[in-house]
Amino acid sequence: MPTSVKIFMTSLEPFIRLARPGHYLKNGFVFVPLFFAHRFFHWPSLMASLVAFAGFSLAASVVYVVNDIIDRHRDGQHPLKRTRPIAAGRITVTRARRFGLVLAALTAGCCLLVCRIDYFLIIVLYMLLNLLYTFGLQHRVGLGAVCVAIGFVLRVFAGAVVIAVPVSGWLATLTFLLALFLALSKRRCEAQAVGHAAAPRQPTVPGALVIFMAAACLAGYVFYTLSPAVVREHGAPRLYLSAVWVALGLYRYLRVVFHPTGDCSPVAVLLKDRVLQLIVVLWIFSLWWMLYAAPA
Repeated sequence: MPTSVKIFMTSLEPFIRLARPGHYLKNGFVFVPLFFAHRFFHWPSLMASLVAFAGFSLAASVVYVVNDIIDRHRDGQHPLKRTRPIAAGRITVTRARRFGLVLAALTAGCCLLVCRIDYFLIIVLYMLLNLLYTFGLQHRVGLGAVCVAIGFVLRVFAGAVVIAVPVSGWLATLTFLLALFLALSKRRCEAQAVGHAAAPRQPTVPGALVIFMAAACLAGYVFYTLSPAVVREHGAPRLYLSAVWVALGLYRYLRVVFHPTGDCSPVAVLLKDRVLQLIVVLWIFSLWWMLYAAPA
């Protein structure tokens, strides 16, 4: 590799880390309405969802930039977050602001491509919600977790509006429950991993609450798959069988939460835990088979 290319990649690396592209996995919730509306192989709907996914990912990066600028001093004292580019001094605040403006412009471009005012309003609401989180709600465990969960629900609604399908109450509720479970679990896991002294403003989430939320997610999913209306809509009378993978996935993640060994954010765990990856793949395949292959 030429020296000039190496220098360019080295200078680009902190900006990539600042944008956190690994966390774009969260925006996969944009594809949930597409999948359950049986339009995954409908080319116009798939392209609209991909643009919506890109827009949400860029908007999320804007939020990460703002968050890292605001929290740079606190992050510098955190055992896990002190390596973030701004906290570590690898990117100045001025350059980070400029980078954020570029990302915001690209987000606006995706909104123009989608050409739906409701999608634009959802993006704006998502960013405002995250600004509230950054400027205070992140230090209030309950409200912070609810804020994160609403953000995931907004992703689902964004995916629905770009392909002009309604969001069922079931999908919105299940998304909220799962996101709330993950947010509370992450808070508990982080507090255990770094110790209360390193994060005094983040109280430990009770383990019983985390287990209760996991049970609520599983129960909600089972009720969803057994709902007569859902069975009729999808023509999948055995959809409840996929609950096995949901139960295994929740159990696997709970093991990480109660025995943390490092970064325990849902994205980090999913990217490094091979067993959890296999469970997710099998769950998605079982859904695909019952919703797309079996009915045909």
